[in-house]
Amino acid sequence: MQLRAKLRTLLSYIGLETKQELLGFLGICLVAVVLTNFATAYHWLHTGSGQYYLGYGSLSNRSDINAYLMRIEQGREGAWLFEEWYTPENVPKSAFYTLYLGIGHVARVFDLDARVSFHLARFAVLSVLFCGLYAVLSLFVKHPKRRLVYFGLLLLSNGFSFAFPPLYQSSETISEASNFASIGYAPHFILGLGLMVWFYWLLVRIMRQGTAGKR
Repeated sequence: MQLRAKLRTLLSYIGLETKQELLGFLGICLVAVVLTNFATAYHWLHTGSGQYYLGYGSLSNRSDINAYLMRIEQGREGAWLFEEWYTPENVPKSAFYTLYLGIGHVARVFDLDARVSFHLARFAVLSVLFCGLYAVLSLFVKHPKRRLVYFGLLLLSNGFSFAFPPLYQSSETISEASNFASIGYAPHFILGLGLMVWFYWLLVRIMRQGTAGKR
């Protein structure tokens, strides 16, 4: 009973008030995850003999996956300092990219492929973003059905090329351009956006408490 009460308190912070709303929230999250990972899964499963699939299929920044996998591989080898592999120059090691090096260390413990650990990290931090977005919506939208509609639009919107095709290059091929593109991209994009959303949620709550105190 105590655990259930704590869970209800946690869900109330996110804005999930009823079981139906929770199921709707999870359903929208599942749709977003499937849509943003369909291309990756499809091409991975259809990789031909003698081919090596990098494990990422998307409209945006496909070549960057090499850099992320390199950092994870360094973590899998036990490194905590980043070393640039893709240059002939003598670049000193640095304390950058600790997120990916840390993912590599976790992959090393569980003997996971760098590509698999990359996507598992993505899925793990998606909860931070999804819950944060819904929590912010709950601060401004009181009706549960409207919250779910707005949440779905937030996750599934992908630029404005349908209305103005020349915007395609900027609205759909750049991961930062929309939530949909970001949640289908790298862990640091998802985590960074999620933390910003939670910071905004905290800021609004503090400002509201301060306003209520003055009254």
